Amino acid sequence: MATIKLNEQNLNAIEPPSDVAQAYYWDTEVTGFGVVVGRSGIKTFVARARVDGTKIKSTIGIAGRVRDDGHQWTVKLARTRAREILGQMAGGTNPNSGKNERRDAPTLREGLALHVSEMKDAGKRPRSIETIEYDVPRLMSAWMDKPLSELTVETVQRIKEKNKKYKTQTNRLLAHLSAIWNTTRRLRRSSFSGDNPVGRLGVQKFSLDPEQPRIEEEDMPEWLRRVQLMSNPIRRDLQLTALFTGMRTENVTKIRLDLVDWDRGGLFVPRSKTTPFTIPLSSTVMEILRRRRDENAVTFEKHGGDHGWAFPALSDDEKVIPIAECKERRYDTVAPPWTKHGPTKGKYAATGDRVLYLPGFHTLRRTFLSVAHECGVTKLDQHLLSNHAFGGRDVHDDYVRQAFSHLRQLVDKIDAAMWSRLRPPTHDT
Repeated sequence: MATIKLNEQNLNAIEPPSDVAQAYYWDTEVTGFGVVVGRSGIKTFVARARVDGTKIKSTIGIAGRVRDDGHQWTVKLARTRAREILGQMAGGTNPNSGKNERRDAPTLREGLALHVSEMKDAGKRPRSIETIEYDVPRLMSAWMDKPLSELTVETVQRIKEKNKKYKTQTNRLLAHLSAIWNTTRRLRRSSFSGDNPVGRLGVQKFSLDPEQPRIEEEDMPEWLRRVQLMSNPIRRDLQLTALFTGMRTENVTKIRLDLVDWDRGGLFVPRSKTTPFTIPLSSTVMEILRRRRDENAVTFEKHGGDHGWAFPALSDDEKVIPIAECKERRYDTVAPPWTKHGPTKGKYAATGDRVLYLPGFHTLRRTFLSVAHECGVTKLDQHLLSNHAFGGRDVHDDYVRQAFSHLRQLVDKIDAAMWSRLRPPTHDT
């Protein structure tokens, strides 16, 4: 065991041991403070002293790793922490006494597994499950094997501030953490308790304004003009279908032709939060799907057909898949950008950059719901038409099961209202 004056320069000069599994280096300034180096080169700060006659070693932290407060472990910070630990030990307190209980506490990884299992049992959408399983390990990698209880309000607030550049993503992460916390507290009451650090009594989500609440009526003819100028007929039809159904991106892009009820003019919904059912589609959407069925067979003939996808595309390895990227971008020499306020109006100096050519599908969804509202369609019917699920926020809404004929009248009404906005009547002077 070597004794050296621990500082950053001497710490960096320490080489991994070759003849033993670990090598200890003790500080000449603070007795009991040192660093242990493994063959992998990882350097861990430790404190060691006797408590009630027994020699106790307590881990402080790994050199260079980020602490809970966002700072990295340095020799200076570790020495300060060592003095605190050694003071406790001198008073007869074993700093490791609570570690067994800590090991029993559920980690974020365990909490995520519990919550995902609950989601699957409750029949949640596969996309929702995929999202939380992707987001949490990616954005919280340093926390996955730490006790969930260490995600205090202060810690979560720092995570929020660190990621404030990506507000939408951060809001989604906060929702994930809140759900995981609630599920874990409910299913692991004996080893986990405490207030949720997110929500009403904790960290609040960022307040976000929609990128564009809807396409304004005066801009709808311009939207249609741009769509009609698109050279790819499949992507063109996808845009129209998204507007005329209000479906979410992941749902509209993955419409399967074998789930279309060609006789009644509807879409069979096999996976929903309720029992399977068929939802009516407007005459515009049915015309689009018939066109896609006929044209896809020719376009993708050498690839074995469209594989059942209404809006197919080819992957890099020439496999037929549903369209993955829905955002339409063009050079601004083709058209001025479509901003969160709508299409750029007035004089615009083109820069040659690729810009947003059309609004995103969330905007199309909001436009569909707005037009439906203006047609007098109730929120309960809007919920079914756009979310493909019965019920609503009120528990009594779950008792309502709208008839196909009733919904047919509504989609036809919305269809006519949409076209009246896309192609407003012209007045001769």
